[in-house]
Amino acid sequence: MFWKSLFSAKIILMGFALFLFSSVHVFGQVSGSVTSETGEFLPSVSVLIKGSSIGVSTTIDGKYSIDANQGDVLVFSFIGKESKEITVTGSILDVILQSDATVLSGVAVVGSRFAGRSVMSTTSAIDIISAKELVENSVQPDITDLLTSLVPSFQSNKQTIADVSDYSDPATLRGLGQDHTLVLLNGKRYHPNALISILGGNPGQVATDLNSLPSAAISQVEVLRDGASAQYGSDAIAGVMNLKLNESTDKLSVNLFMGSYPEGKSNRKQLEYHPGATIETDGSVTGSTYERVLDYGNPIANVGDGQTLKFDANYGIAIKNEKNEKTGFLNFTVSYAHRGRTNRTENYTGRVLFEGKNDQAKDDLFIAANGGRERFNIVMGNSKLQNAGIFFNMKNKLSGYENTEVYAFGGLNFRKGQSNGFYRFPEQSDRVNRKLYPLGFLPGVHADIIDQTITTGLKSKMGDWDIDISYTYGGSAYDLTVRNSLNRSMGDQTKFQFDVGGYEFTQHVSGIYLSRSYDFLENFNIALGAEYRIDRYALRHGEEASYKDYTLLDTTNSVTGVVDGQKKVKTWAGASQVYPGHRPESAIDENRSNVSFFIDSELDVTEKWLVSAAVRYENYTDFGNVLTGKIATVYRIFDGLSIRSSLSSGFRAPSLQQVHHSTVTNNFDPQGVAHREGTFSNTSPVARLIGIDKLKEETSVSYGVGVMYRLGAFSLTADGYLVNLSDRIINTGRFQKIKNPDTQEKKQLNDILDQYGSESANFFANAIDMKSSGVEIVASYKWPIAPTSALNMNLAYSYIVNEVTGVKYPSLIANDAKGKETFYTKRAKTTAENVIPNHKVLLNLRYSIGDFAVLLRNQYYGSMLVNQDNSGYGANDDPLKVGAQMVHDLLLSYTLFKGTTLSLGVNNLFSAKPDKTPSDRTLSGRFPYFPIQQGFMGRFVFLKLNMSLGV
Repeated sequence: MFWKSLFSAKIILMGFALFLFSSVHVFGQVSGSVTSETGEFLPSVSVLIKGSSIGVSTTIDGKYSIDANQGDVLVFSFIGKESKEITVTGSILDVILQSDATVLSGVAVVGSRFAGRSVMSTTSAIDIISAKELVENSVQPDITDLLTSLVPSFQSNKQTIADVSDYSDPATLRGLGQDHTLVLLNGKRYHPNALISILGGNPGQVATDLNSLPSAAISQVEVLRDGASAQYGSDAIAGVMNLKLNESTDKLSVNLFMGSYPEGKSNRKQLEYHPGATIETDGSVTGSTYERVLDYGNPIANVGDGQTLKFDANYGIAIKNEKNEKTGFLNFTVSYAHRGRTNRTENYTGRVLFEGKNDQAKDDLFIAANGGRERFNIVMGNSKLQNAGIFFNMKNKLSGYENTEVYAFGGLNFRKGQSNGFYRFPEQSDRVNRKLYPLGFLPGVHADIIDQTITTGLKSKMGDWDIDISYTYGGSAYDLTVRNSLNRSMGDQTKFQFDVGGYEFTQHVSGIYLSRSYDFLENFNIALGAEYRIDRYALRHGEEASYKDYTLLDTTNSVTGVVDGQKKVKTWAGASQVYPGHRPESAIDENRSNVSFFIDSELDVTEKWLVSAAVRYENYTDFGNVLTGKIATVYRIFDGLSIRSSLSSGFRAPSLQQVHHSTVTNNFDPQGVAHREGTFSNTSPVARLIGIDKLKEETSVSYGVGVMYRLGAFSLTADGYLVNLSDRIINTGRFQKIKNPDTQEKKQLNDILDQYGSESANFFANAIDMKSSGVEIVASYKWPIAPTSALNMNLAYSYIVNEVTGVKYPSLIANDAKGKETFYTKRAKTTAENVIPNHKVLLNLRYSIGDFAVLLRNQYYGSMLVNQDNSGYGANDDPLKVGAQMVHDLLLSYTLFKGTTLSLGVNNLFSAKPDKTPSDRTLSGRFPYFPIQQGFMGRFVFLKLNMSLGV
């Protein structure tokens, strides 16, 4: 009876199953593999049944298996690839995912002139940051800040109280100079800044301003961390950065960013006196007053400081032929940004009006009666900036010419900057006209900056050779104005605003590049080419009132010239306060040219072993010839594990700015006293009097070795390097006027300094040899926790040791202990060896689930030594040791609908700042921090909206 009942049940179940099978689509297992367009199996690809939470991920060999119905739609997605939706029609479904130009492709152009290679198969260390990462990880609007948090040995810090250097953020790689990294745009040389840093953390160097490029125009950033002068030319001692422009079409991308520092100083009103007011002997002021707003650059009053608004949009158009076939693209980007001023100074503790030792009480009463000590503070922080730009990228096949295409890209970027110097107090009668500024004044340097670039070219084939002919123009220009200032020597007739001159740098690069492959061993690629470059640097002098001293003190102590009746107890300062105008004697317009030839090759000896080699010859019209070379190799031990090594020589030509720049600036000594300090050109008579030799190229020899490991979604690269750098150019110490000159040369030196109104002279010189060594580790893992959620983990670590190994003193001071101490100061040594901390750790964790994502960014900066200009430390004082610092960022994102994400974030969640400067070294409370590590601005709160809409 039991068995009969069981048999009947089976019949019923089988009949029910047959009914289901015949009534609905077939339910079963769908399996297959997922590969890239190059045939590489892709692990950890998300495979999801559309409209459900059912999904799986591919295995290490790209395989997957999922239960799905016939007619279901499977969604395949993987970082760096275009997502694909496919309808199930059978049990086997193999899928190829194409690279997405807007996200990480894993393939780098920089480092090889041939077909792009995976970052796991390159002969040198390369970091790739996609447009998607630039959007998802941005907690600051500037690309330099973002790269600092993503690339282990990349570092950028905003400067403060550094004159015009406040407007350009210096960026360094591997702790070398900001001019030791070559920047390319779409593989072509991008122009450096017209500005040469004199004050701040990188004196004597010329940077390439990455922030002149709108981030929305960039599809990918590639950072080659290895010497590459033989491949790309001058400046590539530390490495190369290539920024690829966006090529997308039929898609509108719009990004809006708003943020501020809630704990910062807000706008406030303060009392000012009209000209003609007088200060009585008891410190009281008589005269009519008015109120003005002290603008920290905030569009909104009383809401923190540093208010930032950034907007950019990108759109591409497909170019089609008469058959409606796509033959190219035209992509545009527009951008605008406003950054308000920030201030992190502390209250000034020094004298304001009364200078006598017994007048402190009177001085305190004067300060209290006129707004308190905050009234007399400086502005120490980020400068105020407005930025607008437009960029384009175009490529199109020529109709009727097979394998031939034309391309062009470039853009314009305009910036207006406002920064301030040190406060001029009424007690400084040599600098302040009390009738015009009874309470003293805070002068400012305003800059109008233009960057422009355009590249045009043609790519074609000539037999078996690929040919690329191009021309690139790049230019950078600064026009400078000093406001809220005076020329003390003009008395009551002084101006308050001055045109102090400007800088301009232009660059023209023409090149022809040929490449082809040979069927030799596994494969042999060879490229050769020639480039011709013209550089031009011009320094424009300011108006007469900006640099001239109109008063003279004769032997009878009587004043001649323009006076205002105020008692003259010391010589009145000539020139505009905060930034003296460039003198006509400093104005220059110089150029040079160079021609270069190179051969670059790659040989796949076996399927596992790649060897590359390059050699380059360059000839410069101003210093001669240079020959450099590089050899590198990578060997795949087995799938997932490779080793690599490289050996190269490199060079950096002295910039025209370093050769010809000459100007006078105001600098403050450790006691807070202002001094006029001249930087004289390397070709000047003053340089020859001191014994400074003409500049020549810096040279280097670099060694690198590394290992690459990949297992599924986990990847690891570890690289060690050593760079021996010879004849590095630095800004020397300051040679003072000689009180009692006893030789004709010393008298001549004093006469020249008097002519320029300067108390001292410094120069650019090939002064030091140094060694830079370190280890860089980058690891990443994508953990597909569930079909709709994943955790991306990225860890980067750098350990850097820079050491000055030799100093090359001029022969005239080789036996002069004081002269040697002046030529190469402790400050110069500290700067060369401590551009960035020895240890840096970056840990980025991004968890996404459905439409929600959270990013936690953690940054560790090791301790470092620091001693910069305009601080309470003298040039030969022992530097300050600043302790290690931890910084945390938090970003919460929600996808409102497809392609549109709203994010709320906090940069520097716990408002970490570097260690404070000791109170006796702050210039009377004005300079509490050095601009190092991640900066001293504190917590930054922001909101951003990112939209990507197909049209």
